[in-house]
Amino acid sequence: RNAQHQSITAVLASYGIADYSRGSTRISARQADVSEAHDLHLAPGAVVLVSEAVDVDTSGEPISYLLSRFPAERIELVV
Repeated sequence: RNAQHQSITAVLASYGIADYSRGSTRISARQADVSEAHDLHLAPGAVVLVSEAVDVDTSGEPISYLLSRFPAERIELVV
């Protein structure tokens, strides 16, 4: 269904999920593994920020899990 829609919200709506929110986000830092270093064009031992997020429906049930990795040297977090 994703190919038919332009956003995650539209995909979820196509499954009958009219509304959702971010249930949690966890951000941590660690050294990139070999694959991440290659994919992100990082030097060996470089640090990545890892973001894990869970979206929930209006009753609090988890509906999606997102895992992202970013080169720490190229990211600024504003909270």
